[in-house]
Amino acid sequence: LWTPVVTGDLINVIARSVKLVDAMDESILEALKSPARKLFLLFFSNGLLTFAHTTLVTVLGERIGLRLHAQAMDTLLAQDLAFFDRTQSGELVARLAADIGEFQSTFKKLVTQGLKSATLSLGVAYQLFRLSPPLTLTLLATMPPAYFGLMFYGKFLRILRRQSKDWEAVSAGIAGEAVGNIRTVRSLSAEQAELALYREARNECSKASSLFGMHMGVFRGLTNTAIGGMVLVVLYNGGRLVAKGEMSPGDLMAFMIATQAAQR
Repeated sequence: LWTPVVTGDLINVIARSVKLVDAMDESILEALKSPARKLFLLFFSNGLLTFAHTTLVTVLGERIGLRLHAQAMDTLLAQDLAFFDRTQSGELVARLAADIGEFQSTFKKLVTQGLKSATLSLGVAYQLFRLSPPLTLTLLATMPPAYFGLMFYGKFLRILRRQSKDWEAVSAGIAGEAVGNIRTVRSLSAEQAELALYREARNECSKASSLFGMHMGVFRGLTNTAIGGMVLVVLYNGGRLVAKGEMSPGDLMAFMIATQAAQR
């Protein structure tokens, strides 16, 4: 949260030194040292804390995953035989491995990105209004529509991803059943029938994954376009404020960096 502010201070010192290029003295160099030193400490602290955060979240996720694996297996073994008759064993094993792994990954992202996003959203909102209320209001007119549009698109992407995972589990179940009962398959000469079933399931899985990939491409393209548009809004309107003397170059740079944090 402090990085944009200190970066803005550094840019202001550089801007003053450009104006006084013919009268460069030790005072300007000393003025550069203070924000540069603060900026270095911020970057170093950020790297150190990121390392600690990622390590601790990984350990937390693995411990939760370990308990979930044991609980899921215990629940699975307690089911009656009718449950196993109507459910393919390969699908059960795939769910046991893939779903908990997916949960661990999502949980880590939630803790890592969720807490950071919530903190940055509040802190950056305060900084933006402090730096330039008019520019912040201009940004607020463009940012929420793009955000909510992409948020609803993201929900659609999750539906497509879930469909792909479902077909992947079905194909894994078919393969597991065929391999696990290979003697029965051979005795009935049903190799081609099993292959046809597996091929059909994998075909549906491929279609679902391809559709997801296409929409993911659209989503990322829209995201980059929206971010580029917001950067352009900030630069254009901020440039006008700097030209009028209502905003310093350093404040514009700090506003831009803070805006990028809010966009993430």
